[in-house]
Amino acid sequence: MKREANSMPDFNVCRERLFLLGIDRDTFNKLADIAKYREYKPGDILIREGEQKDEIMLIEEGQVEVFKSGNKDGNEKKKITTLAGSEKMYDLYQGDVLGEMSLIDIEPPSASVKAVTKVGIWVMDRMEFTALLRENLEAYNTILSNIARILSRRLRDTTAKLA
Repeated sequence: MKREANSMPDFNVCRERLFLLGIDRDTFNKLADIAKYREYKPGDILIREGEQKDEIMLIEEGQVEVFKSGNKDGNEKKKITTLAGSEKMYDLYQGDVLGEMSLIDIEPPSASVKAVTKVGIWVMDRMEFTALLRENLEAYNTILSNIARILSRRLRDTTAKLA
């Protein structure tokens, strides 16, 4: 179960994370103003596949597991089973971002995310985040480029597992 944390870390650590890398200080400070810190326990579901989630999440600490709820093509060789019996795609850790695809296509999540360990997350409302970036198109373009790098890395990692 998520909870708002009483003592939170400093959002400034996110300045060097790939998702926000390269944006100007003023825009970063505005993002810090809308960011909220939450903590999750092992086993908590942060994102459910198919359920709209209008938040961008930056992992501050801990590990999450990204998984599909089922194996649609029936190919058991490619299925990686987790404790929950679901199809694990990959793990994410400190510095990784969740919900970034919703900035591009505004579709519901294509996978679920579960806390493996205790997880600290910085959360920003997608609409507030987008509105803030529209004030600075250079920062918006920088973040879109960062998302492209993140998605490219994840696609390469996933493709490598299929070989």
